[in-house]
Amino acid sequence: MPKIKLTKDNINKLSSSGKKYEFYEDTQTEGLAVRVYDSGKKVYFIKKQVHGKRILKAISDTSLLSLSAARAHVEDLLVKYYVGIDPFAEEKQKKELVGINSILVSELYEKWREESIL
Repeated sequence: MPKIKLTKDNINKLSSSGKKYEFYEDTQTEGLAVRVYDSGKKVYFIKKQVHGKRILKAISDTSLLSLSAARAHVEDLLVKYYVGIDPFAEEKQKKELVGINSILVSELYEKWREESIL
């Protein structure tokens, strides 16, 4: 994976080199990377290993977030990881709750359907 100093101009010049996608890690901000897709789309990522746990999470399309904001966001996320806080845990919990609620709603629907038919 190539390491380069990410700048606005450098990001605009990046390509996927004929692959489905290519990662470019920033030499200035630890954990910041840009994934460049063969379609030309470019996305900021946090890409780092902290306490033996691999972190790979999309942050934003490069056209929607400035490089300085992406750097600040990745630095904030890494601080949380280093002190043992998973900043994406709330998002994971919400997804799990949606799954639980979906199961409960479907179970209630089946119970209502069975009782209505009898």
